[in-house]
Amino acid sequence: MSIQTLGFIGFGNLAKTLHHGFKDTLFKHNIRLLINSRSTPEDTSDLPDYVSKNTVLADSDVIVIAVKPQQLSSIMPELTAINWTNKCLVSLLAGVSLTTFKQTLPGLTHAFRVMPNTAAQFKQSMTTYSCLETTHSDYEMFITSLFSSLGSIVKIDESSMDFSTALCGSGPAFLFQLFQDMIELAEAEGFSTQQARLMINQIVTGVADSLNNRSESIPTLIKEICSPKGTTEAGLDSYQTNKLSDIWKTVFQTAKNRSEELSKNF
Repeated sequence: MSIQTLGFIGFGNLAKTLHHGFKDTLFKHNIRLLINSRSTPEDTSDLPDYVSKNTVLADSDVIVIAVKPQQLSSIMPELTAINWTNKCLVSLLAGVSLTTFKQTLPGLTHAFRVMPNTAAQFKQSMTTYSCLETTHSDYEMFITSLFSSLGSIVKIDESSMDFSTALCGSGPAFLFQLFQDMIELAEAEGFSTQQARLMINQIVTGVADSLNNRSESIPTLIKEICSPKGTTEAGLDSYQTNKLSDIWKTVFQTAKNRSEELSKNF
């Protein structure tokens, strides 16, 4: 199966990040890129083909749906007007199931639901995906190759996609908020913003490297930092007393619930 053209419907921040990461792979395999968005940027010099929606739909072998979930209904008439038998759909939309697309789009046989995150701009995305059982293996090889160029990719059952959206898609924002709280606390203790940012950046880098390079369990890594009746133990006691574990889990569960709610709108 020959894949010659990749098209984007919608070109917001995430799609722009993906485009930047995909460029080398697309060039290597001589795959044409078509892009459509509701707004046309003033400078399209870095965009190979900025075209109409109908052109993307007619000429693309693989079509990435990158609009906001609430915008899907506005493009459905165009999506349902084409035959999908020999095309592949890739949805980046939170809360929209493959079953929804399968039941709506005529002839849809090859389809993916993919959840990358914005770390793709540094080729550090944690991407998860699911696909229709009828999806051709050539499309799956292409999609996994494409998104592997942006970081790590894991195939999951679609029933887990709502939680994956919360964990991998929204999770970085929750961590950023935690880091911001830590920066503000450091500033309140007299550190400059620059000093606080440097310290948080290095802590995060060190923790990430430890997780990537050590095989021990996380509780073991925590225990190594603790000393009896020391500062770390005191802080962790407060963590448990204030039920921060439950609060953190609630944050992710709330995001998962919202993804489930979105799916009921389609």
